[in-house]
Amino acid sequence: MKKKAIIIVCLVAAVLAVVAVLLFMNAPVEIPSKEMAYLQLDTKGEEFVLEQIKGVPRERLIECWGEPDGGLFGFFGDIWEISEDECIVVYYSDNAEVEEIRLNRGNKDNDDSVDNFPENYGIGLSAENVSDTSLTLAFENTSLPAGSVSIGRNFAIQVFENGEWKELEPKTEPVFLTDALVPTDNKWSVDIDWEWLYGQLPAGRYRISQSVRVSTGFIGTSASYQEEENFTMWAEFDIDQQMEE
Repeated sequence: MKKKAIIIVCLVAAVLAVVAVLLFMNAPVEIPSKEMAYLQLDTKGEEFVLEQIKGVPRERLIECWGEPDGGLFGFFGDIWEISEDECIVVYYSDNAEVEEIRLNRGNKDNDDSVDNFPENYGIGLSAENVSDTSLTLAFENTSLPAGSVSIGRNFAIQVFENGEWKELEPKTEPVFLTDALVPTDNKWSVDIDWEWLYGQLPAGRYRISQSVRVSTGFIGTSASYQEEENFTMWAEFDIDQQMEE
């Protein structure tokens, strides 16, 4: 009788242990607050914070941190501003789960009013085949390893008026693909048609933005990178009266 009781107790204990493990495994991940994540990023590093939130759905992160202050150019990610020159950047996988997190200091939004791409990186950008509704952006990479540069699909156009650059007002809400182009050659080009967004542009001086992501610390062909930086480049172009006719 005692043996049966002991066996029953052991079985009950085993069942309870299994239930406890299952409950632990299925328990929701505790997401640190945005403020706590910032402190941990600053003191313990990105890997420490990423271990806590990797795989968390974007929707859950936004519920916890609030609506982001901005998004990334050409990449699936969000930006939360912490201070005037600091921000948290979160990158997502294709199924909208946290994949990377970074703390950026200075140049938090890559100042879209200027070309902030470092000259020593050796990438040139120019506008070719210009019409009043489209152009071709031509790139040339003279120093960075092939595959270490990504190009976003979104763009914006400014017009030069009264001695300054001014944003063009789009005629519809801009919607762009979130994936990026990764050129494998040193020279490449991208065709851009803006008629759906801005219509036909009148004669004038313009410039178009292009988001560029550079993966530094490139190691061979393993696609292993130590650090990534986002920049905005601009290419100027002219539309003359003849193009409109």
